[in-house]
Amino acid sequence: MNEQWWEPKGAYVRVHDPPPMEPPTVRIFVETNPGGRFSDGVRYTADWLHRDNRLTQRPVTPMPWPEPIQGKACSIRLLTDFRPFDVTVIGYDTIDPVSGEPPTADVDTRYECTRFGPESCTYPHPDGYVEIVGVPQEILDQPYVIVFAIWPIALTARGDQPGDPSTLAASWLFHFSGE
Repeated sequence: MNEQWWEPKGAYVRVHDPPPMEPPTVRIFVETNPGGRFSDGVRYTADWLHRDNRLTQRPVTPMPWPEPIQGKACSIRLLTDFRPFDVTVIGYDTIDPVSGEPPTADVDTRYECTRFGPESCTYPHPDGYVEIVGVPQEILDQPYVIVFAIWPIALTARGDQPGDPSTLAASWLFHFSGE
């Protein structure tokens, strides 16, 4: 495959590779006693539109939080080698018991990073996944965690109509018991 690369501020982007057909799985490594394991998030939203596929998953109420995972969250992986531009990880200590929605007030436990910022937070691993680094432990210690990511659409994979999207986005829900 003949790939062309574009390098803004030292971060490589494949400009001709099409994105995956659907959002990747997102996993959080959870320390348990003894050892640990990876736990998959529940995909909550998706806006995954490009020439070959359309997947739109709108928010629903009540929010479909998964069953609580026992253990302490440690690291986050995206099971794709398609690196996102932007990542936001938000932790909440409570949710509305009926709607499952987190509070709408400003959230102190938020981590946002961009691939082209002063310090990139996404690193491709040779085994074909992307590791998200730098997430403060205080966010991962919250019982409710949302991971949101945005990816670019390669020029060759975009639709040719005005207004066709240039990015893809998805979010995942995690619920921890902390025990």
